[in-house]
Amino acid sequence: MQKVSLCPAIIGELQVMHDHYCYLNEKIAPPDAKIIKQVKESSRCQLLKTVPAIGDMTASQQNALSCTQKIKKGPLID
Repeated sequence: MQKVSLCPAIIGELQVMHDHYCYLNEKIAPPDAKIIKQVKESSRCQLLKTVPAIGDMTASQQNALSCTQKIKKGPLID
């Protein structure tokens, strides 16, 4: 680590940004935990996550999209 001296104004601005970042992390934690739980319970999401670069958020959205498409089609009539 390098020892760099920053002026108090920059340190103050960085502190404000860091505090806001921490606040946003607190607000997003509950919905994020809910998404992770839903993904763990879905075999479809788990399969999607085997694709490189597909994480919890993408898998949950693809799963949600497929559910809405089923609703739009309505019941199957034989």
